[in-house]
Amino acid sequence: MSKIRYLPIALILVSLSLFATETARSSPVGGTIDTFAGGGAGDGGPATNATLNQPTAVAVNTAGDLYVLDSKRCRIRKVSASVITSAVGTGVCAFSPDGSPALSSPAAPNALALGPDGSVYFTEYQYREGNCRIRRVVAGLLTTVAGNSLCSLTVDGAAATATSLYYPTMLTVDGSGVVYVAGTPSDCAVWKIADNVITRFAGTGTCSINAETNPLAATITPYSIAVDPSGASLYIAENDFFSACRIRKVSGGTISFIAGVGLCGSATDGTPLTSARISPLGMAVGNTGDLFFAEGCEVRRISGSVLTTAASCLPSASGSPPSGTTLSATTLAVRGSGELWMGERTLCRVSKVEGSAIVVVAGGNPGRGFSDLCTFGGDGQPRVRQPL
Repeated sequence: MSKIRYLPIALILVSLSLFATETARSSPVGGTIDTFAGGGAGDGGPATNATLNQPTAVAVNTAGDLYVLDSKRCRIRKVSASVITSAVGTGVCAFSPDGSPALSSPAAPNALALGPDGSVYFTEYQYREGNCRIRRVVAGLLTTVAGNSLCSLTVDGAAATATSLYYPTMLTVDGSGVVYVAGTPSDCAVWKIADNVITRFAGTGTCSINAETNPLAATITPYSIAVDPSGASLYIAENDFFSACRIRKVSGGTISFIAGVGLCGSATDGTPLTSARISPLGMAVGNTGDLFFAEGCEVRRISGSVLTTAASCLPSASGSPPSGTTLSATTLAVRGSGELWMGERTLCRVSKVEGSAIVVVAGGNPGRGFSDLCTFGGDGQPRVRQPL
């Protein structure tokens, strides 16, 4: 039996209270980890001091520009050419009509993705006001991709902009611009949007798990979704933090379990995928088809049928990274075959793994989670890279 490293819920809870000053982080293979945004306080400082408030999604374009969903400040931020700016939103959480300038109009983003042309897509909703939509920024202006503002069940086969969406919380876009969206907890299905038509792609809407191979007959409980650049495979992570932790793949008209035995945990590298305990959070797919998924303290990589670790807060066999370093990855972005960015929601920052090899690396420096230091600040300031 493979050795299992359990990932208790306490790990996530403990990270909320962590606080420490910035310290150096290193890679046992000679690479470095950048803190790209967050990790500090003070409006008007460098991007590493430009505080974020719960970055719940990250995305990166082909040029390496980073986009961050600064969720508690209702903004989408951008790090490009060593400068951090806002890309969407004013900090006011509200709906703005189509044609509104993205930079000077309120927004309420909840999920984030980039199109093949680099355009920004995001979902919106507000529990009291509704306004459930998918938006896209085109020529600096807000447009609606799907949703009629009502937060209710979607009509299969309807015009995407004429039907409703049910609290969309997950979003991904393939290399052809096809959009996939999912929401929870009362509409457990993945919807596909192409040519302004929305169709049910996977799930029945019922929130449970069965072993059906027909995607439209399968019952699912999605936690996150990701699509490969070709659009050939969609991945669905399921995670109830106890006994329903798996990853499914929809490809070629069938849906199958590709990783996870059900019980949540964190298996050692090399454990057979279908007998491995995993705890998948956010996912991302590289251009070679490798799947990355966050497990909080670790980021795992599935290449073919092999499970490995791409980043970790655990000490390596050589004793590095040093004990006491942290990583709290909840959302991921990948450029190329494996250039990896990690959104660390509870530490209010985004980190990037750099180096010729990405295997097991150190986590970041503790932040203040949901405290008042995780706030907005720092637009227009240089992103200063720290030596690590």
